[in-house]
Amino acid sequence: MCESNIEKILDILKLIPNSNYKREDILAENKEERVLYGKWEYSLVILNDKDIVGILIGYEREKEKSELYRENCFYINEIAISKKYKGQGLGKMLLETFIERVKKFKYLSGKIKIRIQTTNSIENRKVISLYESVGFKKIGVKQYPNKEDIVMEIEK
Repeated sequence: MCESNIEKILDILKLIPNSNYKREDILAENKEERVLYGKWEYSLVILNDKDIVGILIGYEREKEKSELYRENCFYINEIAISKKYKGQGLGKMLLETFIERVKKFKYLSGKIKIRIQTTNSIENRKVISLYESVGFKKIGVKQYPNKEDIVMEIEK
């Protein structure tokens, strides 16, 4: 991945509240102890000419001890659209494309379950509604010291 694309991706990811991505995060194939299986087979970008205007970072996530991740699943780590292109259906298009794409590649065993985790707040209601519009359903809540996330899933 060329240096200018990494910078463009970082600029878009900075639009996500409380996001603090760095260059090495974009290139990483692991996140702490978690292996990001198929990160570059599943992740998507939207281009307008040569400009990156949207991104979805996804991968296969191995089961963990956490109650919400006790089985292998596909995981959407981030989704972001450039401010200029918001409200044009690009986020929904990324989600639908990802859902179709996971049917073609698969590293881990088990049913095709796609999960996404997002902040549970009134300010984030539009994002949650977007996920619901493509079929994601709330399956649980994950507590953090300063916030609460909801975990959503769609099964294909």
